[in-house]
Amino acid sequence: MIACGYSFPAKQKIKQLQTMGASDASIVGRFVKEQGLKALVQPESTGFGLVGWLMPGFAVLIGLIAVWVYVRRFRAPMPLSATASAVTPARLAEYESTAARDLDRMES
Repeated sequence: MIACGYSFPAKQKIKQLQTMGASDASIVGRFVKEQGLKALVQPESTGFGLVGWLMPGFAVLIGLIAVWVYVRRFRAPMPLSATASAVTPARLAEYESTAARDLDRMES
């Protein structure tokens, strides 16, 4: 963020500590001691911080399961009834005659 009220002073402090010969781990430890865990960029991988690492994976997993259930539910083949599967020539002729009569009525 431009003109961040935290970033510039923190960078100056880090630079000062590095010139004094402090290690990276001691600098991070000092920031955590002064400001608490909010000074860390990444959440801890223990306790409640573990939720921050696991939640994105759970969200993706739940989303994939929801898509799978949706596709499986609405892509299932429709069951054929016994009458629909047994199309006989007599039944087909009856349908064609009914369609021809309806068409003649519509044209007249």
